[in-house]
Amino acid sequence: METGVSDILHVVYSHTDYSDVWPVYFSQTEKYIGNRFRKCIFVNKCDTSKYHIPKDYKICFYDDSLPYASRVLSCLQQIDAEYILYNHEDHF
Repeated sequence: METGVSDILHVVYSHTDYSDVWPVYFSQTEKYIGNRFRKCIFVNKCDTSKYHIPKDYKICFYDDSLPYASRVLSCLQQIDAEYILYNHEDHF
């Protein structure tokens, strides 16, 4: 069975403490992935006046007080995807 673009979600896990690398991450993702996959960011918060996340990213929020695994699990419960490509903001 062939996997279609709509079956794959590119997920980036991040935290606003690391938002200084977001411009590089998002530009490299756009350069090498473009619109081939749907995109999502797992993040602790998002004040759009302070932080820029491209409009084509679904935003899933996690509770910063949870351990890492619980943060990821809570975000995975917010998405619908057959497959995901998962990485962090410093993996560009």
